[in-house]
Amino acid sequence: MPTYAPVPETFINLTHRRQVVHLYRHILKEGSRFFDERASNWIKTTAQAKFRKHSGIKDDERNEKYLADARKSLRTLERGNQMDLKVIQKILRMSYGIQGSERRKLLQPFVDSARASTASTARLSAAIAVSGSSIVPVTPPSCSRSSKVTLSSNAVTGPDTLIDPLLQPPTPAPLYFQRKRTIPPMYAAPVATLLKASSGKSIEPELPQPLFKPLHGRREANLRWRFFSKQIGKLKPPLPSELRLEMELKANIGLEGFTKVLRDNGVIGDGESEATRFGFGKTEQDWRAWEQGVLATISLWSHTGKRQRAACREEGPFHPSIGGKPARGNVLTPRLYRRLWQLLLNEVPILDRKTMGSQGKSKTLYSVSKSPHVYHAQTRLGLQALVSDFDRLGFVEPASKPVGKTKQPKPK
Repeated sequence: MPTYAPVPETFINLTHRRQVVHLYRHILKEGSRFFDERASNWIKTTAQAKFRKHSGIKDDERNEKYLADARKSLRTLERGNQMDLKVIQKILRMSYGIQGSERRKLLQPFVDSARASTASTARLSAAIAVSGSSIVPVTPPSCSRSSKVTLSSNAVTGPDTLIDPLLQPPTPAPLYFQRKRTIPPMYAAPVATLLKASSGKSIEPELPQPLFKPLHGRREANLRWRFFSKQIGKLKPPLPSELRLEMELKANIGLEGFTKVLRDNGVIGDGESEATRFGFGKTEQDWRAWEQGVLATISLWSHTGKRQRAACREEGPFHPSIGGKPARGNVLTPRLYRRLWQLLLNEVPILDRKTMGSQGKSKTLYSVSKSPHVYHAQTRLGLQALVSDFDRLGFVEPASKPVGKTKQPKPK
């Protein structure tokens, strides 16, 4: 069964330039309608970069491919604006760096640390300082649509940018004579901790054992690098503290937990906070105003959600997007809004760093945790365990014996 419907005839009859301009305008329009400001800005920036990159291509086949990809992306944005939950989660993952090109940018320092020729202790230390549990300079998302969003882990300022000796493990010897291409991947302490936490397995591959001769060095190097690539492909990067703080605030929007997140991150409280020490000038009133703006956006979407849920772009006027499966629309409510961010926080690891011991004999330990604001499904297992504990302790009265004559079994 085909997923996408054929291209409309009215769109085919247009010239190539008019098709491109038509798609570009519709993508920017649908991207500006998305309910999340950061994701909306990311859609706008990405669309501008992609259309500018492909503007000078003369090959007809490549142009047709890029037009088809643009129409599919436009259809994805339409389904997201109709509150299709799967599409919304995909757009949020790509815009916040959980998957896609932004994920690769955040993972690049960890990937480069495994190869001797590209290992950079400074870049890896900066990435860990950005993604750690400590506070870094954070600014509330502005209310304007023109704010530029960048995900970078190269430039970090503050006392957390320390060079840890565990970030630069000793370079292993080549597995085949002195060929540098056969050097196996190096596992720095934070990289090994992330890989073990994500997969729950050992970071060492199971190598085959030939019967009559030892394993060739080139083949062993290829197997080790292939195993490392598979592990990195499944790894979710630790996000910068700025993004994680914003996601935690959105996961508690309209609740008392919003104040708790601000207090835990040093925005409010007694004495000099970490945010103030880093030059963070926003106050609690600024965050409260931002919270009211988010609640107003949710209220606007909940009022228009019924019309959007019933709307179907294929039945309306001419539109250049590819048709196909209709969107499974929902109505955006504060509870659904919080649930979306709680589910996304469950996919984000937090890389913590602790230094133990004195100055002369200090030891750095790395651990991976998750945000305390993730979604926890409520089940009846806890209640059943409580009842079983009462039964074991004897708090439940035994069943009374039946009163009256009991039937005796008949003799055989």
